[in-house]
Amino acid sequence: MATAALTAKESNCSHHSWPELLSKLRESLQQLQAPKIVDGPDPHVASVVWQLLREHPDCIELCDLYLGRHGQQVESLSREVLARGPFAHIVEVGAGKGLLGRVLQELMPGSTLTNLEINSGVSGFDRADTERVVLDVREYLEEYSNPDFLRERGFSASEWPMLIKLLAVARLRVDQDGSSSSDSSFKSWQRWEHTFGGRKAMIEIGREVRQLLEAGRAKILELQGYSTELLQYAPAHTTSENIVIVAMKPTSALVGIQNALPKVGVLLEAPSAAARVTQFLMEVRGQILDRSGALPFLAAFACSEDSVAVLGTDAMEVVAALRQHALLMVQLRIVTRIYPFSLAVDSVEDVPLSPAGVKPPFRLAVSPRGLLEEILARAKADDIELSPQRFNASITVRRLWDGSLGVACLPRGCWHPGEEPQSWIASDGGQVAQKLPSIQRLSFRLEEWRDRLGISFRNRRVRVHSPHAEWLQILEKEGIEVLEGADVDVLIVDNGRSFQRGIDEFKQSMAQIAVAVLPVADCRGGKAARASQLLNEVSKAISQTGARMSAHHLLSNRDQERT
Repeated sequence: MATAALTAKESNCSHHSWPELLSKLRESLQQLQAPKIVDGPDPHVASVVWQLLREHPDCIELCDLYLGRHGQQVESLSREVLARGPFAHIVEVGAGKGLLGRVLQELMPGSTLTNLEINSGVSGFDRADTERVVLDVREYLEEYSNPDFLRERGFSASEWPMLIKLLAVARLRVDQDGSSSSDSSFKSWQRWEHTFGGRKAMIEIGREVRQLLEAGRAKILELQGYSTELLQYAPAHTTSENIVIVAMKPTSALVGIQNALPKVGVLLEAPSAAARVTQFLMEVRGQILDRSGALPFLAAFACSEDSVAVLGTDAMEVVAALRQHALLMVQLRIVTRIYPFSLAVDSVEDVPLSPAGVKPPFRLAVSPRGLLEEILARAKADDIELSPQRFNASITVRRLWDGSLGVACLPRGCWHPGEEPQSWIASDGGQVAQKLPSIQRLSFRLEEWRDRLGISFRNRRVRVHSPHAEWLQILEKEGIEVLEGADVDVLIVDNGRSFQRGIDEFKQSMAQIAVAVLPVADCRGGKAARASQLLNEVSKAISQTGARMSAHHLLSNRDQERT
């Protein structure tokens, strides 16, 4: 009955209850050891994950999630398990399509794997020898496992719903509006932001609640004779559930790994295209890893719908890697601004506006614009000489994904904020056109198909099913043979929603591969629903031909298109 007193039933909580609850929370955390940060990458693990994704193109949704957001989670968590192994038997609860368990199985040859999942029929990455068990474990998750841990710290049963609500708010990003979430409780929490000192502070409190609850769960395992350790295996921007409990039997020693991601790199502004840019960069990272065994940059992740962070050990080394291997994102005008940062500070007062060894004047590059007035006021108070034209070095200040400020001071010779990244593609000092001609976009599309999908049209006979004359022009310009008959190697379909006719032509032709560009925007519902609806229709039609299909939202595709 003691456990039942701490269940997640709704109760009313007054405005005056919050200070007391926060006081208990902060006092409790002071008595607990903070989780160790181990969210860095590992080339060997990254290579295994990349190979699995390449071998399973049919796992469309999971591949997109991995490339867009969850890659860092899978890599760092796999590395932590591997460091404590090898293990003869792996059990993954809530396995989904089984990527994490399969990665661990590949990293530990000879191990067996059991995947537990609520839903049946989901087994995208399972090997033939993988045991999959359908088990609904939700009934075991309704109650907190260690209510005594909370009572000992002064929390009452009436405060449990308040903790659960704060835990839910932790799922928001600093720049995310509660209206974008399916959880209606987020909307009601907007009125509490002033109580906690703003959105960032409220989300941080939610993360502190998670740390408290995970510590209580770890204590239960310790009572069962295990030695435990809390690890932050992924940054909070990728998932609010970024703390894992490592529990080992007394005969095993805990392994200490210090491999945290540095706050060094660049932040890319890619309006409404952050997910696509992140997927592109993760694929570039995987391809370079395949060729060289080294990572061109440590991590890439979407901070919001409009920005992407790319991390490394040196900001300009990251810039050089992007310029060499990811030029396409600038050529297509998708990335519009780049903000390098060599360190992160908590507030405007901490921004170094007079770096040692660098002579003024300085040029400022500040984002968002709301920060500019504060930075200018600081510069004026400190008598810092600024000049947008005669500067010796630029100072970049950009708000990062966690609310901190990324800062870099770079000499004019290696970085000019007003000319980057346009200088990557401008020649002879010429101006970069604002609008990309359609024929040039098609040229970049062919380049991306070759580099990311491995589809080359050189020395192949191609047939085009499209009303767009630009296709014939660009293929002729590229020296590619275009035919009308059925005796072709590749079929290009770009005819709006009329993809069925293109599929019929594919079945009747000798082509071994068909590449189709489809407009998601013509379907009904939200963006994700439209994409899912269209891909399901195409998948059903393709399955009747006996062919395999993979779907990609590439950089050269517009926002409403999929290849």
